[in-house]
Amino acid sequence: MRNPSLMKQAPKILKFYGRTDPKAYMDWEAKVEQVFNVNHVKDKTQVDAVVLGFGDHAKIWWHKVCKDNDQGSPTTSWRDIKTHMRAIFVPPSYWK
Repeated sequence: MRNPSLMKQAPKILKFYGRTDPKAYMDWEAKVEQVFNVNHVKDKTQVDAVVLGFGDHAKIWWHKVCKDNDQGSPTTSWRDIKTHMRAIFVPPSYWK
C-alpha cells in the first residue's frame, strides 16, 4: 500500500477563467511560472496542474482543443500550452 505522505502531488494553481483581459492572462501565467519554479514542478505534472486550474471559458476552450486533437491533450508541456493560450487569450495588439 502506498504511503500518501510520500506521493508527489501537483501544486495548487490559481484558477484561470479565460476572460478577454490579456493582462490578467499574463499575470496568471507569471504566477504559474513562480509556483512551478518554487516547487520544482516538471513536465507532465505542470500540464496536469494547469488544466486543473481552468474554469469557465478556459475549461471549455481546453476541452475543444482536446476534442479537435482526437487523442486527448495535444501537448505534454507547459511551454506548448502557453503558446496555445497566448494565441487565444492575448491579442497581437497587446504586444505593441
